[in-house]
Amino acid sequence: MMNIVQLHDRVRFWTDTVGSARFDADDIDQSINNTIKEIVDEKYDHSKLNHNQDSFQRTQRIRDELSNITKELDTDGSLNMTNNDDHVLVDTFPDNYRFLLAIALYVGSSKYNCWPLTYDRKNTIDLNPYRRVRNGIFTKCYYIEYDQGIKIYHPFSSSSPTKIEIAYLSDPIDVSFGTEVGPSGVVGLNTPVIASQTPTSYDGTEYKSGDEFTTNGVTDTIDYGNVVKDFTDPNINGFLHEEVAKRAAANCLLTAGDFDKYKAFKAEVLAV
Repeated sequence: MMNIVQLHDRVRFWTDTVGSARFDADDIDQSINNTIKEIVDEKYDHSKLNHNQDSFQRTQRIRDELSNITKELDTDGSLNMTNNDDHVLVDTFPDNYRFLLAIALYVGSSKYNCWPLTYDRKNTIDLNPYRRVRNGIFTKCYYIEYDQGIKIYHPFSSSSPTKIEIAYLSDPIDVSFGTEVGPSGVVGLNTPVIASQTPTSYDGTEYKSGDEFTTNGVTDTIDYGNVVKDFTDPNINGFLHEEVAKRAAANCLLTAGDFDKYKAFKAEVLAV
């Protein structure tokens, strides 16, 4: 698990492997954020390609891989549910809602998993098995996602459904390197910081780059070295951080127009 300083250091390490010029913290932040969103999108899209399993089994892998940004909600909490003649409408979602993973409808204490439904039968069956309709002899509930929310079609009377619960991927947090402060600057007491230079000393204790601590000593200035304050760490799973660092480095090179170094980096590091 890397914090934001360690992640920046890895990005700089990988750009240095092809002799690239150093990038500003803002440029690296932007590249990391873009890369994280790309990885989340790719993993979600990839989960739809495995057509040998039903949707709930199929989404378990992505829920494990992206568990830090997998959220669950129900109509006992933040969701609103409206009963209609043949369907239930869910049209209120949190601001960080990104992708639906699974949805279930309750009639009293009975839970019914809901299956994706689309009217585009040809593309559903031939091109996108994730959205394929499955008919069975037991009660099924189907949902359609559209701009205004999710419609869940069910075989019960209009007043029967009592609760909806969903699992979804949230938007990953936008990372930020924050503000770097040295001995001439004031950090502030009881402020979380990360050492960004080795060695860094605060209140008589020496730290190396990447070490996190809180300025709770007798002084709020740094003895020597540098720290970062007001930072935002990534909230995706830690085992993805090295992949993020490599791909963010490639994006930095591409954005800067270093096409030769970008190609060399892809061949040497990304093996693409």
